[in-house]
Amino acid sequence: MGLCYRHLTLDERRQIYLLSEAKVPIRQIAERLGRHRSSIRRELQRNRYEEAPYLDRYSPVTAHGLMATRRRRLGKLYRYPEFAAYVVARLNDACSPEQIAGRLRCDEEISHELCHETIYQCVYSLIGRTDQLYRLLPQGRRRRSVCYTRKPRGLNIRDAKTTVIGLREVIESCCYSG
Repeated sequence: MGLCYRHLTLDERRQIYLLSEAKVPIRQIAERLGRHRSSIRRELQRNRYEEAPYLDRYSPVTAHGLMATRRRRLGKLYRYPEFAAYVVARLNDACSPEQIAGRLRCDEEISHELCHETIYQCVYSLIGRTDQLYRLLPQGRRRRSVCYTRKPRGLNIRDAKTTVIGLREVIESCCYSG
């Protein structure tokens, strides 16, 4: 099993179908495909064909189509152009994404809610960079700075030599105090 994530191919989905129809346990399916068992279980649960009760089973072609649809799905700002126009208008008014998101929660005229992170993702996406939406931000940076990451910390252990010397002094003071 590799460390980087790869989407299941149509051939792998067909193998999952054949093995699951043959009642092979999920653990063995995962071992044969070189995947984690939770990936196989998620694939079988997420992509069941549930339109009719008699067809309630996994279909590899349907699963592959559903995956392609999920990957193609655009973000909220791209799905609702009038909503995107409102956000761009607020950005033109020098509002930050945090202010826009807060205003949307309070505004009863607008039916959608939006997180500030969604606005940032839209601004720094390929389409947003082509439209140069980053220039509308209060700090018009072309690239997004790294945020919400763990800050590097130094060692909390003192130097090894001083620790050994300190231990010697403690041992000597305990043993020769009498």
